[in-house]
Order: sequence, then structure tokens, then C-alpha cells
Amino acid sequence: MFTDYPKAATENAKRAIRIKEENDRGCGTRVGWTRARQLADRKPISLDTVRRMASFNRHRQNSAGDPKEDCGALMWLAWGGTEGIDWAIRTSNANKMQFKSSAQEIKDIDKEGVVIAYANVYDFEDSDGDISAKGSFKRTVNNNFKRIRVLKDHNSTISLGIPMEIDADDPYGLKTTTKFNLKKEVARDMFTDLELMLENGMNPELSIGYEVIKRDETDRKIIKEYKLYEYSFLTGWGANMLSIAEGVKDLKSTYGILELIEKSYNLDYSDTRLRQIEELLKSLTQEEQETLPETDSADATPDSSDIKHLFDNFSLNQNISWTLKNK
Repeated sequence: MFTDYPKAATENAKRAIRIKEENDRGCGTRVGWTRARQLADRKPISLDTVRRMASFNRHRQNSAGDPKEDCGALMWLAWGGTEGIDWAIRTSNANKMQFKSSAQEIKDIDKEGVVIAYANVYDFEDSDGDISAKGSFKRTVNNNFKRIRVLKDHNSTISLGIPMEIDADDPYGLKTTTKFNLKKEVARDMFTDLELMLENGMNPELSIGYEVIKRDETDRKIIKEYKLYEYSFLTGWGANMLSIAEGVKDLKSTYGILELIEKSYNLDYSDTRLRQIEELLKSLTQEEQETLPETDSADATPDSSDIKHLFDNFSLNQNISWTLKNK
């Protein structure tokens, strides 16, 4: 939701309402006056509303009229006037890209830093209620392949590597082959995270940064064409942290969690990440000693704070299956 629209947009909307109250000539629509009241009251507005405001730019020719005499000029003010609509255009342009993460499948990983993964699945209704049609990425891949980036957490300043191949014709979904830049610390650490998760039956998450170009006219759920800007390997949380913990193989106690972290020391992490792991290990060990029940059982289930503390550093998504390439 957006609340940072210009104060001038609010004043323009208030002026339009005053003119209407003084002399209601039947100008405008219910939607237009609803928008004016939103802006006048400085209520939060959605991105969809911002885009509607931006589209009102088609009536800019009415901006020079007298709002007391001209309905077009009056409604220009009601929609925020020049200041409000110019802001809406800037904001809409800055927010064209949307993000979508769902249950994808990592198909392959090798020691040279190559990961094969599905970044999107066809003919499946995702958590946003959208269905990607087969071929929906074909045009954008063919026309913009060299511009598509591989990022960490949709952060445009953190590149992990390059897409070696993006197969939009795969019958299952958008199949990506990514070469991680293992000379970069952040990329090497992310790749090592993937190896660690794979070894322990855990599941990372991918997400796409995109714009919808075309939807099906008869079923608006179906996206017929995307513009793909980037795909990301995520370190953010999945939807349900407790179910993530329950899905981890052989991780039934705090001891299992500590064993998992200890394994990371045998992998190719940077010194920075190893220091983070060491601090996490120390804190979990301390928590274990403070909260361990007096019983001798080693099967005590870790509480949610322990789980959260761990997965804040090794965040996972339970729905992705892995296959390790046998070399």
C-alpha cells in the first residue's frame, strides 16, 4: 500500500470535492469520487489504484480547464491533479516488476557451480492464484535472454552468476541452467548453502521477477505471456517455518540441528559465513544447555525459538525436491 503521494494531490482532491458540494453538476463517476475521497483523507492506496491513477493521464488535455465550469478539469483534480497523476506514473513505472515464488524443483547440481532448476511451473495454480500457460516465457526468453539476471533475494546489486540456458519449451516449466560465480564470496556461500541443504534433504526456494504482458481473455487466472527480468535464489522464509522443520530428514532433536551446523565446517564456506555459523553454533549450544530437560532423553524436540534461530541463517522451503548428480 502507498501513502507517500504528494500533499498537492490531496489538496487537489479536496478542492474537487468542495466544488462538487457547492455546485453538483453530475460530473464524474462513483469510482472517480471514491478516488477523490481516498486522496483527500490520505488513505493508503494499492498498487492497482496507483496504476489506475497513472492511466488517467490519457485525460491530461483537461488539466488546463476551469474545474468550476468543465467536468473534465474537475475530474482531473479529483484523481489527484497533475501532481498526483505524475506521481502515479513514476510509482507505477518503478513497480512494474512483480515477484512470484512457489514450489519449484532443483534438478541438478555439480561441483563446478552449475545448478539446473525450474523457476516456474506450467499449468499449476500458484499461491497468487495465477496459472502459467505453456509457452508463456518463450517470447521473453527469445528476445531478452542476455538481459535476464540471476540474483540473490531479488536484490539487483547482488548477482550470483549467469544463466547458461533457459528452456521455455520444457513441458514441465521454465527450466534454468545457472553457472554460479564461485569466485564471488556471496555466490560461493549461496552455492554451498545449496549443497548443504541437498545433503540433508532440505529444500531451497527460487522466485522470478516478472511483468505480466498478457492474460487469457476468458480466464484471467491464466498468464499467457510474461516479461522475465530475473530469477532469484532466496534466503527468505517459506510460508510455514514449523512445517519446514518437520520436513527435515533425521532432524528430530536439538542435537540433530547442531550436527547439521557442524557439517557446514567441512564445506567451502567463506570465512565470513563460517564466523556466522560459529556464532550460531555457540548460541544454540548455550540454549540447549539452559533448556535441556532433566530427563536423559536425546530425542527432545527443539522449541520454535531454536528452530527459528537456525533457519534465519539457513532458510528453506519444504516443497522442492532434489537430485544430486553422480560424478
